[in-house]
Amino acid sequence: MRSSTMKDKLTIVIPCLNEFENIGNLLTDLNESTGIDGIKVYVADAGSTDGTQQTIKYMSDIWYKLDIELIKGGRVSRGRNAGLELCDTPWVLFIDADVRLSNNYQVKETLDLLESGALLVGAPLRSRSGTKSDRVYRLFNWFNNAMNRIRPFAVGSWFATDAELIRSYGGWDEEVLQCEDWLLSKNYPSSKYKKTKSEIIIDDRRFKKMGYFGMLKLMLLSFVLGRKYMKKDIGYWN
Repeated sequence: MRSSTMKDKLTIVIPCLNEFENIGNLLTDLNESTGIDGIKVYVADAGSTDGTQQTIKYMSDIWYKLDIELIKGGRVSRGRNAGLELCDTPWVLFIDADVRLSNNYQVKETLDLLESGALLVGAPLRSRSGTKSDRVYRLFNWFNNAMNRIRPFAVGSWFATDAELIRSYGGWDEEVLQCEDWLLSKNYPSSKYKKTKSEIIIDDRRFKKMGYFGMLKLMLLSFVLGRKYMKKDIGYWN
């Protein structure tokens, strides 16, 4: 019989590299979340040089609700797998380091969906900067909802799943350098994919770096050409 406390049910994994400006905000949001007391948070750092590791160590001392452990990461999929290897709870939640939560019950809402039978839980997206980026994310959310009836797509920014199931799928493909979340999501049955009503707030720096057309091109080529293109290093995570 599973314990009634969140810490015995869910582990959080955060891959990061040089996220000094973001990681503190995410850990603060998590610390203020409902029912979070004692939850294990693995932060898989890929060798940050900007003070990220010092921030994580500092917050692990002051945020008593979170059991934060800094572990060795790598590229984003390696970091996620490093946390997954250490996970000893039934469910695991992967969060990108630049995410902000829109409320203090989003983690609980995610866990409730998992406990209700969902095998994969994602979240709708909202831009931190708003305006043009938000219009793009609203379009993406609409398209994502429509496609989920055929094939689920949970973005890696908020990807919650059954720990044993994702292990049976081989975890995150470490050879894939972009759209790894879409590739992994394809393994899940559409009927078992749910999304929270709560949005996650994400940084739109990759839109700024690659442009809106560049991001659209990336997704289209990944969907059309598949894993072969996804293995190509185009600097998406740099």
